[in-house]
Amino acid sequence: MRRLLLLICLIPFIAYAAINDWSYVPFISYSGQSPDEVIKQGRNFELLKKLWDKPQSFDSLEISGFEFADIDTTLLMRQGMVYCNNGEYHSAIPFIDSIAMNSLRTQANLMAKNIIEDTRPQMQVFLATLDSVGYRASAFPLVHSLVFDDIIWGHLNVSQQNSTICHTDSMTWNGVFYFFRPEIEVYGTNGMGLGDKHRFKFAWGENSNAYLCTVFIKTNIIKALKNLLKGEDLTPEMLQDCHKFGVLDENQRLTIPVLDGNDAISKSAGQWAKAAANSFMQHFDIDSVAGIIGLPSDKETAAKVILYHEILFEIDKILDETGLLPIPEILTSSIPADKKQTASVAYITTR
Repeated sequence: MRRLLLLICLIPFIAYAAINDWSYVPFISYSGQSPDEVIKQGRNFELLKKLWDKPQSFDSLEISGFEFADIDTTLLMRQGMVYCNNGEYHSAIPFIDSIAMNSLRTQANLMAKNIIEDTRPQMQVFLATLDSVGYRASAFPLVHSLVFDDIIWGHLNVSQQNSTICHTDSMTWNGVFYFFRPEIEVYGTNGMGLGDKHRFKFAWGENSNAYLCTVFIKTNIIKALKNLLKGEDLTPEMLQDCHKFGVLDENQRLTIPVLDGNDAISKSAGQWAKAAANSFMQHFDIDSVAGIIGLPSDKETAAKVILYHEILFEIDKILDETGLLPIPEILTSSIPADKKQTASVAYITTR
């Protein structure tokens, strides 16, 4: 079972975890109470699953043993997780079972192959750009996290704010939260602020997440990066951690790319992401995707979010298996053999 590692400073929040043996993806931004905290309370998970399988009237729910004094005032209603239509209550949290998910992944695999083939010129330019500026060692986070898990969302016109399936004024979160089976190996992106102007981001894998979060959150690295970006000196403790985890080289130079949006890497990444988004939209069939998931066809943005996550996982796998972009050993192990590789999964952007 996946474990959800909570980092208070990571908002918007994208991670992968499980409840009751169902894996879930929260593509969300939140303040206060996150949706998984709500779903874990009482019989909320059971109710959401029941209503996703079959919308029901209040009387039917009472017969099933769900007793509410007034269902319109329940926490799930206030949080936009349950809504009423023509006297029947529906779950706004999708549950994609193994049959539906296998069908969705078949479609995602085909689209991932199309995206890679359609954008091969942009990919070659991007990798050549990394070679020219000396950051080929950081290729995986800059491809997975920057191109395919950051910039592309804007070109797809997708955000946490416009993808919420059912919105109420009392919600503490926005975005798409969904459950799925079966579980697969995935890679994701976390980030945190480095003052007002910069943001630190790093790619992670299921096996490496705990190690990377511990290194980047509980050592002196973040403090050191803040000092470096402000032009301030580093303490001996900061220098020790930066050298230990490869953040500084032997000449005290920063090894992590710092991107301002106008640099060569950012521009090339933007061109690749735009081409990838265009390829996605050419092959995207809302009726097919919504039908597989069980979403109404007018929930196009939510369907994009769910399908695109599967495409992202497929792109990672295809690029790795073809040797175009091998997944680094640092992301597949709980503790890397060479801790200096730690810095190779991180980069810094300007807000």
